[in-house]
Amino acid sequence: MYDRAMQALYALSLSPVAEATADPYSFGFRKYRSAQDACQYAFICLSHKNSAQWVLEGDIKGCFDNINHEWILDNIQMDKSILKQFLKAGFVYNRYLNPIIIGWSNYHRSVVSKEVFSNLDYRMWNMLWRWAKRRHQDKNSKTWIVRKYWHSEGSRNWMFSTKKNRLKLFSDTKMVRDTSLKLDKNPYLDSEYFKLRKLRQKALKLSEWCKTRWGE
Repeated sequence: MYDRAMQALYALSLSPVAEATADPYSFGFRKYRSAQDACQYAFICLSHKNSAQWVLEGDIKGCFDNINHEWILDNIQMDKSILKQFLKAGFVYNRYLNPIIIGWSNYHRSVVSKEVFSNLDYRMWNMLWRWAKRRHQDKNSKTWIVRKYWHSEGSRNWMFSTKKNRLKLFSDTKMVRDTSLKLDKNPYLDSEYFKLRKLRQKALKLSEWCKTRWGE
């Protein structure tokens, strides 16, 4: 608890400095900015007839393991002994299949993802089919395997499920376009803009949830 409190304290003091000096077109680790905002900005830049046809993606192998700690210590204005401890900290996580599908789909639903989601459903089906055949190699009948793992639900067939639960489909996720972020806005100087933007995003998500829930 003490460690978390100290991290929050230093974050509160450094965040305004970072926002005032950061590149207006950067999105990573920025207050009230997300990967969805970055995707939306990329879509705006790349959706014109004269837009670039190719995108170069760079991925630094082991970035956080190999990042220059000396540069950070020299340039971040905070207690150096505390900063050294932050740089040495790590993380742990655990996940399961349905939460992965739901989380990943929600993360990418603000971009043009419908075709990708359908393709992932197809790939997932093939992976599960191969898994089921390997698991029941003693069963010569494919019909037996189908009846055990795949069932109908409403108008849908071939739903991987049990009596209580079913595997979520990527394509179950509805597309919701994010509102474009005004890149010249600062969360510490333009708080009203970010409050209104957050309310609009919540209202949009609630509207989509209601449509999914009641089919309206």
